[in-house]
Amino acid sequence: MKNLNKRYRRNIRHSLSFYICASLLTTISVLFVITMYTSVEAIDTTFSKIMTDGHVEDAEFSTLMPIPDAEQKALENKYDLDLEKILYADIEEDEYNLRVFPVTEKLNRVQIVSGSEITSADEILLNPDFAKAHGVVPGDTFVVNGSRYTVAGTAVRPDYIYAQKNPSDFYVDDSGFGQVTMSKDAFLKFQNVQSFYAVDFHGDNSIEFRKDIHKTYTTLRYLPRDANNRIDVCRDLGKEYGLMLAALLPVVFGMNTLIVAVVLGRKIRREQRQIGTLLAFGYRTSEITAHYMWYAMIPGMVGSVAGTAASVLFSRPLIALVATDFESVNFIVQPHWQSLILCLLLPTLS
Repeated sequence: MKNLNKRYRRNIRHSLSFYICASLLTTISVLFVITMYTSVEAIDTTFSKIMTDGHVEDAEFSTLMPIPDAEQKALENKYDLDLEKILYADIEEDEYNLRVFPVTEKLNRVQIVSGSEITSADEILLNPDFAKAHGVVPGDTFVVNGSRYTVAGTAVRPDYIYAQKNPSDFYVDDSGFGQVTMSKDAFLKFQNVQSFYAVDFHGDNSIEFRKDIHKTYTTLRYLPRDANNRIDVCRDLGKEYGLMLAALLPVVFGMNTLIVAVVLGRKIRREQRQIGTLLAFGYRTSEITAHYMWYAMIPGMVGSVAGTAASVLFSRPLIALVATDFESVNFIVQPHWQSLILCLLLPTLS
């Protein structure tokens, strides 16, 4: 077997272009699979945490008649839910539109991305992508409806992760629409205030609650969470990329295996006379088979290791690219162990 091993260096040198191309193809395939799986998991984990920590709504609705505060509490107890009236004011500035919210207590609480929370009535929070589009950073002064405020930080609302002005809009306009969060005292100066109710169900009682609300207060609009693009699009993104990866994975590695198999098959046919000579010299068939298997495993091993190492560098840029339409947040990036193990073993074994 030692004499057989001496042939590796010579054969690899003679077929160097093949080994470089095969290793590079495997590296790119492994890099693609690991970074995509890592990106999808990071986006899903990060936005799920924002929704959980921010206590995102299960639905929002508007009624013809307002629900008194005492009745809101009674409804919470009766149907085991959290209910909060969300106030907001739409402000049209010269170059952009703003939607101003006071700080909420129970539902749709903003999550800080940079800077700090509001500590006084002259401080505000801006959503990250709007602030970035206008070059605003924490500590800057920002004018809202003629009044000057200090930007305490940037924060994302869990019900505006996909920051459309209206749920029916076709795209997100980062520079043309922004969300402002301020203290309740500062919000009192605004006129033409609008409102809706946000609800979070603790049990399976949404149908009964909806019927009761419509009967008593006449529902004008009811938008469940799974029909709200501002919230649900990021969940759909994870599902779409998950299905795409499940379909592409066998194709990507299948192509690699096919290319290596074709080239190796041609090599074996060219060397049939040498193989016959080796058998005549007493080498066992298993030894010769193992010898040629190593030729196929070399690009697999090199590519899988190189691709896995490169994924560490490319994961965050790909996350930013995949999540470009969502609010810029501090993504929680963790190794996707299933794809790492799969990509380290499959190219070599296949």
